[in-house]
Amino acid sequence: MTEILSNSSNKKFDKPILKQHGSLSEVMGLKSQLNDNERKFLDSTYPKILDCLKDEKLGGGFVESILYKIKMLTADPGLERDSKFILENGEEISAQGTPVLSRSGFVHKVLESLSEKTNEKKLTVLIFDIANLRQADLVKDNSQANNSYADIILNQTASTVDNLVKEFREENTDEDFEIEFGRYGGDEFVVGITGNLNDEKKTELARRIKLELSQIEGKYVQANGEVEHFVPIRLKGGGAERIDLPTDPIFEDIFLHYFQRGLIFDQNEIEKTLSKFNNEKGNIDIDKLQNFYKKEDQDYHIYPTDVETTKDKANFILKKNKELGLIILVAIRYDKLNNTNTVEGVLNIIENIIFDPLLREHILTFTEIYNKIESGRVGQLYTFDLRFIKEINDNLGLVSGDMAIKETWNQLRNKIDSQDEGYISFGRRGGTFYLVVDKGYILSEQTMQAIDSFSHSNILSDENHETQSVPIGCASVSFGDDIIEKEELKKCIDILYEKTNEDWSLKILEDLAKLNLKEAKNSQQLTKDSLVYKFFTGKRRIERQNAIKKIIFDKYKNNIQVFQSLMTTIASLDIE
Repeated sequence: MTEILSNSSNKKFDKPILKQHGSLSEVMGLKSQLNDNERKFLDSTYPKILDCLKDEKLGGGFVESILYKIKMLTADPGLERDSKFILENGEEISAQGTPVLSRSGFVHKVLESLSEKTNEKKLTVLIFDIANLRQADLVKDNSQANNSYADIILNQTASTVDNLVKEFREENTDEDFEIEFGRYGGDEFVVGITGNLNDEKKTELARRIKLELSQIEGKYVQANGEVEHFVPIRLKGGGAERIDLPTDPIFEDIFLHYFQRGLIFDQNEIEKTLSKFNNEKGNIDIDKLQNFYKKEDQDYHIYPTDVETTKDKANFILKKNKELGLIILVAIRYDKLNNTNTVEGVLNIIENIIFDPLLREHILTFTEIYNKIESGRVGQLYTFDLRFIKEINDNLGLVSGDMAIKETWNQLRNKIDSQDEGYISFGRRGGTFYLVVDKGYILSEQTMQAIDSFSHSNILSDENHETQSVPIGCASVSFGDDIIEKEELKKCIDILYEKTNEDWSLKILEDLAKLNLKEAKNSQQLTKDSLVYKFFTGKRRIERQNAIKKIIFDKYKNNIQVFQSLMTTIASLDIE
């Protein structure tokens, strides 16, 4: 575990957390007011469910904080912020932020619309994947903020598609359909259409979006290191990937089963998943498939079996997460004052959007982590990085990628001492996990030992359910009593990522160094179907190989035998 900053004076809390901090709004640590765009987003997304939180009897400041909390977790946090980029001549390019549904918010709204259709279920998902966003992210300006041009492209893309979807909705008010727009991943945007809309109109919408996106230009770093200036963005596949809800009942069940967990399966992914349930004759074993669903449903729970009533759920969540528990308590109070039943709707948002769809716990967005640090409420931040998610997704399938994330999470989460609950929170971005410790709190010895020992994760490495131990990059940063400035915080986080990557790389090298050095390049870890091989020979191979060569030089320059062997091993990864 690498620690990059330590100047805080920690102590165990001896009083309840709410009494320590004063007002409820301060405990939430959130804005007291929403801007116009944020309010419009909430009003259009959850008008009925959130009425209870707008009641003046409940106290405006606290209610506004709760509304902001829900908005922040249903909208993608990365697309709300305005972005800017300073050109070489000093000219500033800016792109306004747009509230767009997060992946969880998108899935929940689409499933909500789908469930309201009493006739035949119809769903079409259009996926727009920006092919060269990574190259744009490498283009930084010379400002102190070190802005990336990728942020300009993302904001322009979000605004463009959002406006087109709104126009399309207004043009077709006589049609029986619902349409939602969200962000599926880093460079992927999704449009979901439910109801009876003909294929011609869906195709026309996809064409219009493609045409408008082709007008967005960016700056990109090429393979030779030179920068391309103001070239149109490229979409993978040349346009939208269209995925329709299957009409076959078995295929439909698989699609919806994983869709509610945040995954969008095309025909190939569905067939790959179903093939795991084939019998000796090559037909689907229905009993085996049903047992799979049963086990998945058992794993896919939030509450213990003895938590049944709404009040029990509120108390359970309050112990886990004070902010979410307070949201439920406010809704309960509103229902008592107004003889209504809005708390079920609030629980629905928390359970299906705010809780991570895969891990079934409240996981902070990175924006929330930033906000907590900036408000002086974080003592330590730990990172645990599983680097192989893309390689697993691309080569073993999305299900295997999710299993790797879930297995790594379980190995980390189960080691945390229960006495630390209430003073820690977790974040996740892809395969990177964050452990956030409240200011002034010292983790228990059990938790510290667990963190120090968490160096590798055992994940499924192939479709034969064989496991492989893969390294986890770990690092930490401590924050003192002084309020940290935004620019200083950004630099601190950048260094944290560098140390995490370095820790991961050193573990890879240590694993390789333990092998027979002369045979290292022929070892199981470096066969062409291994995760290590695919990681260092993918699209970012030059960047990744150069980075690990630097670490080899720094770490092993005084051990000639190991140094030469590892350099030879990395050199052998070049694609023939």
